[in-house]
Amino acid sequence: MDPVSAVTGLILAGGAGQRMGLRDKASLRLGGVPMLEHTWHRLKPQTGVVMLAVHEDPVAFAFLGECSIVVDERQPRQGPLAGLEAALKVITTDWLLSVPVDVPFFPLNLAQRFFEAVGNTRQPAIAMNRGRTHPVVALWPRDILNKISQALDNNDRGLNYFLRHTPHCEVAFPDDKNGVDPFFNINTQQDLEQAEQWLIHWLGR
Repeated sequence: MDPVSAVTGLILAGGAGQRMGLRDKASLRLGGVPMLEHTWHRLKPQTGVVMLAVHEDPVAFAFLGECSIVVDERQPRQGPLAGLEAALKVITTDWLLSVPVDVPFFPLNLAQRFFEAVGNTRQPAIAMNRGRTHPVVALWPRDILNKISQALDNNDRGLNYFLRHTPHCEVAFPDDKNGVDPFFNINTQQDLEQAEQWLIHWLGR
């Protein structure tokens, strides 16, 4: 199976950014460009199409012209499951590869490794590093949509809770070549400053 043609990429950008002072993390500058661009450029080569899931007016993201936008309309904000639901309703591929917008260093072989893990099954595949799962970085079969919608209808919005009741496989990824957790996510200003320092070191400037 060719991962590029079999999967749609999804960047989840519907969070409120509470630990960032309610700032939109997609537009935060990292290395001089919006964080969303870092995520998009790592995901696009791995998938045929990239979508962006947001919770509010998508006009603010129009600058990323090649990225289709889906809006999760559940109120109040329901978290990543709602973004997955919105995307699964409209994709035409059999699989959806999700990453959060605030994880700008994820591996470039996500789709390949996930497809190797799922084989002929129709189970989700979840990323791991250092013994910790990262359930928002995952490969989802399109036919899991009904189960996600049922969970949200029952107010079971937690992704970890959902996975505890859903057969899935976990795929371990090593630290990157710089010894960094590839799923390091930028939740706070301190995290953003750390990521900036890494970029300066890696790029030699």
